Amino acid sequence: MSNILIRHEVLELLQLVNSDGVSHCHPDQILSQLQTICNHNPDRIRIEEIGHSRDRHPLYALLIGDTNNKPIIAATGNCHAEEAIGTTTILRLAEAIASQPDFQPILENYSFAFIPQANPDGTLKNWEWLKLDRPTYRDYLRHYYRDNRSEDVEHGIPTPETAQECRPEPEAIAKFYRRFPKISYYVTLHSANIFPGAMFLVSEKPPTAISETLGAVTHQQSLSLYEDNDNGMDGFEFIEPGFYGIPRFEVMREKMLAGGDPERIKKFKLNSFQLVESECQCPMSLVSELPYFQVMGLDDLTPLADYIPVACDREVLKRKLVYFEEKSAKQRMNLLSCLSASNFSSPLMEFYQEKTKWLLGNIAGDRQDCHKVRGCPTLIKDLLEVRIRPLMLEAEIAAMMLRLYSEFGENSECIQSAISYYEETFNNACDRIDKITTIKTLSLADQVKIQAGIILSGLLVS
Repeated sequence: MSNILIRHEVLELLQLVNSDGVSHCHPDQILSQLQTICNHNPDRIRIEEIGHSRDRHPLYALLIGDTNNKPIIAATGNCHAEEAIGTTTILRLAEAIASQPDFQPILENYSFAFIPQANPDGTLKNWEWLKLDRPTYRDYLRHYYRDNRSEDVEHGIPTPETAQECRPEPEAIAKFYRRFPKISYYVTLHSANIFPGAMFLVSEKPPTAISETLGAVTHQQSLSLYEDNDNGMDGFEFIEPGFYGIPRFEVMREKMLAGGDPERIKKFKLNSFQLVESECQCPMSLVSELPYFQVMGLDDLTPLADYIPVACDREVLKRKLVYFEEKSAKQRMNLLSCLSASNFSSPLMEFYQEKTKWLLGNIAGDRQDCHKVRGCPTLIKDLLEVRIRPLMLEAEIAAMMLRLYSEFGENSECIQSAISYYEETFNNACDRIDKITTIKTLSLADQVKIQAGIILSGLLVS
């Protein structure tokens, strides 16, 4: 069968994935949902408990088909705490594979190995906004939680020299995938959260069949492909519209080292896609980066020189963005220091202090990275980003303070006054953002369709 016919078949199979009424999966519900899927086809599907989270929530794997003798398509969801749509995607896709007759011939030639929810602790810490039917970016900024770099599940895979320092979740992920001598195609499902479009990070230039399929699936859900070629800033090397090279952990670590503190950088470990690539002979891996919230206008790559005869070098505005990040990180540290000096106590204090140290430590690498766009013309999107980024950071700081005061548990007049101040600061920053641009919530149904299409694209790997 030609790739063209196979590509159409993948799109047809994708239509069988039911995305109606999707919602995020609470960790307490995942086992019952996996059992329901297994009951559709118990001879070909099995559930395994592969470990537990740091807070003792069980971690499950779902295996479909003959993983001993058929090529394996593997996927992991929810490695990052606030990026939970991968769990729902895997559950909905697995349900279709288990119950739809048109998928049964696929299992004669392929098998599937899924870890649906790799970070249940993180999902719970984000539940305040994940539980909403249609959260806004304000809900996200106000309540989201993301693990610190040193606690990252995706970038926490143990190696012989770091095994004793790892969280149990990446240990379980590594042990599960290492049992397979070969995986044909691997996907780790992520979200870019507040972003202008879809971005796919790949281990190599994707076959035309895959890039065209994912482009078609993305556009069917009315989402644009992100295609800013900024010469590899942040380690993302541009390949073609929508597709960038996966940043290797060695490159990311080297950039972090520019900020000093090598002991902290050592905690940043191997990632799941490099694990599967090196130890499971995986020829192609892919990281999805889909926005929960699409920033309209940040996909405008028109050079400013088209409107203004003499436009500033793009490096100038990139350095401004780094300056905003540094100023924000220093402000966070000052606020946290003031709280500590006043004997303020909250379970989140240590978390935010560590996070802020990481932010400050990355500044030098970010500033160094700006030279990559030296001589490039400024884009319309750069002007928009320079306008809204300081406001986003202002809202994030206010949200941090609101969480800290909420965790403090004291109801004094002083605390209530501080809460009122930061509520007003948060809303004012968001109001000003809304006057500049529109931030659209991408439906969970659309995200599920795109991410399911990413996994099914493994059928196109020769």
